[in-house]
Amino acid sequence: MKHAIFFLTMLAGSVTFAAHLGYIYPAGGRAGETVEVLVGGQNNWGCRDIFTGTNAIKCIKFDRNVNIPYLYSSQKKYYQQYLQAKSKGQPLPEKPEKQDDWRQNKMLNRINELTPVEMDLVLRTLYTRPNPLQISPSINQKFILQLQIAKDAKPGIYYFRLWGPGYITNPVPFLVGTAPEIQEPGFTPPYEKPRIPSLELPANINGQIRPGETDVFTVRLKANQRCYFKFYGRFFKPYVGDGVPGFFQPILELQDKNGRQVAIAERNGVEIDPLLVCTVPETGEYTLKVRDSLYRGREDFVYRLECGTGEPPREKIAIPLPDLPRKTYLPGMTVHEPVLVTGQLESGMKLAIRIPGKKGETKVFQTFARKIGSSLDTVLRLYAPDGKLLAENDDTTPEVLTGNAMHFADSHLMFTFPENGDYLLEMRDRADEKGEFALRIDRPRPDFQLLVTPSGLETARINNSPVTLFIQRQEGFDSPIELQLTGGKKLRLTGYTTVLPGVSRTQFTVNEAWGRKDYAPEKLQLTGSAKLPDGTVITRTAIAADPAMQAFAYTHYIIAPELLHTAQWRYPASVLPAGFPREITVRPGTQYLLKFKVQSIPRTAKFETPRLDDAPTWLRAETPQFTELNKKSKIFLLTLPLVIAKDAPADGDVAQYIQLPLQYEITTKDKKTRIRKSTLPLPVLRIKTERVTP
Repeated sequence: MKHAIFFLTMLAGSVTFAAHLGYIYPAGGRAGETVEVLVGGQNNWGCRDIFTGTNAIKCIKFDRNVNIPYLYSSQKKYYQQYLQAKSKGQPLPEKPEKQDDWRQNKMLNRINELTPVEMDLVLRTLYTRPNPLQISPSINQKFILQLQIAKDAKPGIYYFRLWGPGYITNPVPFLVGTAPEIQEPGFTPPYEKPRIPSLELPANINGQIRPGETDVFTVRLKANQRCYFKFYGRFFKPYVGDGVPGFFQPILELQDKNGRQVAIAERNGVEIDPLLVCTVPETGEYTLKVRDSLYRGREDFVYRLECGTGEPPREKIAIPLPDLPRKTYLPGMTVHEPVLVTGQLESGMKLAIRIPGKKGETKVFQTFARKIGSSLDTVLRLYAPDGKLLAENDDTTPEVLTGNAMHFADSHLMFTFPENGDYLLEMRDRADEKGEFALRIDRPRPDFQLLVTPSGLETARINNSPVTLFIQRQEGFDSPIELQLTGGKKLRLTGYTTVLPGVSRTQFTVNEAWGRKDYAPEKLQLTGSAKLPDGTVITRTAIAADPAMQAFAYTHYIIAPELLHTAQWRYPASVLPAGFPREITVRPGTQYLLKFKVQSIPRTAKFETPRLDDAPTWLRAETPQFTELNKKSKIFLLTLPLVIAKDAPADGDVAQYIQLPLQYEITTKDKKTRIRKSTLPLPVLRIKTERVTP
């Protein structure tokens, strides 16, 4: 009986909130050193370790839930006096006899043994009043970790996640360098003087911008020395959901010993994170200031500054260009065959190319500028042989906003010529700026891209977990796509696994089978294969990504380095795969009784109205009923009524994900009855409507 209660309790929750990692501070470390970091997130109760996909970074201490509760006046006053006396070498105060309102906390209990990160948390609790309006639930759960970075760790970006049995967070970048590490001082209590860190180049600075804060550092520089300060801020957290403009917008300023401005940087081309490059006039100490442009601040406004001498390293943008013959742009050129035209657009310049066209022929014109690091905001215009404007395209904003870009400035134009003749293609920059470009002139090449979210799947054992898939169809592609999942030893696709033509967003379901002995994250690969009208089969690998909201309104998907999964207990019943159909055919104006077998439904279960994600208007489901078939093996027959509207189209075709909410009673150890809520998810089911003959 005890095991049964435990089993049902583990499976009780119907709504599980995904583990979330908001920030790591400091956001980097030096190879060969151990660094203590503060991690902020949400719903990470079950996390026990880190995952980076490499042995270069190991977690040697994992301290969970280090938040300090609100302290009443007598307790707060005592610890303020205690720390002040300790700092000044004075006699320590005695604890008062009355401690009725004192709250227990593991950090306060060992006040003399605190690490720097722990002491910072304690001091902020004692000397600052939290503003509820500035507390974000998504970063309010705090962990303290000690990370050991290997001596041979390669400098660069590592993607850091928390994980535990059934939990895995989104990835957050963590930078490893070889230069000395400088960290912004922690909270300064009133009885101490503020400290300003001093550094020499090269160095890496780690900081965190709090509300209204400006961080200050002193840098020793030589006359005529060329130096750079490359900022990483928005890089770590591209979007903030509960703030405007929805991201950290930093400013870097370098001042001389007299407070005069030597250089300032607010951006780096089109990038929000600034890059400050300058040559200083004389030898001496300079002041480097870091702040938000609007003087905002919050715990996840973490940053890292790479400081060095000479010119900053130029980052290579690895965007593959179309595999076409290349030609350098020349004024007045004519293009007959598929080609990639490259060149530099000067300020105020308009590119013009003659395109011989045949009636009924379709051509594609596509620019690559922002994608390759150029600042150009291209505009394409196509003119008829008589000079009439036929088509124009400025930006090609995708349906799904993917990556860190907020402005999709490159252009894409597909056009079918109405008659024979010489057409004129014109390209210019929207703001008459200059920059490099590549222009594709080609026939349509139907293709597609897949994006799967979230990047960390917390799959349910024995049952079906939904995963969202976005399909970006390109240049006329409209074929069905067959999905395949590889990498997971026990994970498999369930239900209908084909993306129907015309669908741009869908859900598929996965199942974690019995027999897996551990919960360690496994790398997965989701691929989609499709046959084009000419018989060519193309296969594309899905990009893993995680949703993030910008400024209360816009949902973006931040690309992750891999698709991972871990298994967890979640649901109190499971659908037996044998006998559950992959697809059914229904008639408009009728009710279809979907019957299938399930196992381990609690006998006290009561089903509620089913939930159908993104269902068409002609389809709904009514409350299911169940009957017990085998008491010993706990197998039940479940009947789900599907109601098809009279006006359902004759060619209706959907891949539908259905959830069956239920609640049931359990008896606790103290013999009290509790109501638990849960959900039984079904494998994705294809539902087609047939034509009704009069």
